[in-house]
Amino acid sequence: MLKLRKYYVRLDMKCKLEEVCSYIARGITPKYSDSSNFYVMNQKCIRNNTVNFVNSRQHDYTEKKVSTDKILHLYDILVNSTGVGTAGRVAQLKSIPDNYLGITVDSHVTIVRPDPKLIYPEYLGYFLQYKQPSIESLAKGSTGQTEISRNSIVSIEIDLPDLVTQQKIVRILSALDQKIELNNKNNKKLANLAKILFKKQFMSKIYGDKRVGDYLMPKRGKLLLSKNTKQGDVPVVAGGLNPATYHNQSNTLSPVVTISASGANAGYVRLWGENVWASDSSYIDNSITESVYFWYILLKIRQDEIYNKQTGSAQAHIYPRHIGEMEVGDINCGEMLEYNKKVKVFFEKIFNNEQENKKLLLLRDTLLPKLISGEIKLGKTAKK
Repeated sequence: MLKLRKYYVRLDMKCKLEEVCSYIARGITPKYSDSSNFYVMNQKCIRNNTVNFVNSRQHDYTEKKVSTDKILHLYDILVNSTGVGTAGRVAQLKSIPDNYLGITVDSHVTIVRPDPKLIYPEYLGYFLQYKQPSIESLAKGSTGQTEISRNSIVSIEIDLPDLVTQQKIVRILSALDQKIELNNKNNKKLANLAKILFKKQFMSKIYGDKRVGDYLMPKRGKLLLSKNTKQGDVPVVAGGLNPATYHNQSNTLSPVVTISASGANAGYVRLWGENVWASDSSYIDNSITESVYFWYILLKIRQDEIYNKQTGSAQAHIYPRHIGEMEVGDINCGEMLEYNKKVKVFFEKIFNNEQENKKLLLLRDTLLPKLISGEIKLGKTAKK
């Protein structure tokens, strides 16, 4: 956490966003590159109040310089400024990968930079997260494109409690976020370890004269429209990266691998440690093979190859036959099962961490509005 000098402690007040920020502006028009470690964040990078680096793209910094102000700092807040259904999404940058020369945003995203002399930066991040529904309502325009103007963003009204209260709110919420992040990092390490073991044993065999269909064939899911779902907590896996909605029953048994069937993310491979409803997706679960983890790692290693199999002009599709047609070597089923048993403990830990994160996210999202609004009292504040 940033430490601010105590003479910046203020009484409770309201102010405009621009009054507590040192910089508010949109990003650049990028010159994309395939060989740069200077990155550009876009609308897809801002989801669920987090910054996702996976969807960032590389920018040719040598051909097109980026002004110092537009190079992102830790604790900068990113606000999607355009897009139907995306305008108004908010996320705060709380880490930067070590291998990044720098990061900026494209012109569809606004940089909001808190002034640490005027406000606790992480408090502003949580406050704007709390205000996200009202920020989204600022979007104006047609059904084809909506936009939030800079004037609307700078005029957002901020509740500014004294600094001690800001710090207390951040301490509570960030403790939950830090545990979630720790679980995510551990999950990446465990998944990477499973991949390393796979490559050591099978990398020389994943291509050959056989086909995936010689071993198994994914099943097609059963389409389930949102209007036909019943209240429950079972993820409905459609064509996107995340659940389309939730239902009260499943049509698979965990662990299950899903392969998105249509849309921009057709072919996306994901492993679930819970029962899901496979809707606009294909799936592989224990009803098809006992070596679910083996096939998950194999398909994940070949993720780009699966994306390249997309068919369709108006909308991309990946069907079970596309997976079944993939070339693969002659691999003994006993070896697959042995590997599956080795890595089972890794994935069970991953699933446990994912379930803990669900509970932590629910707790954080329950506390956030209560803390920001003052419904939960945090004791007396320091005097000036």
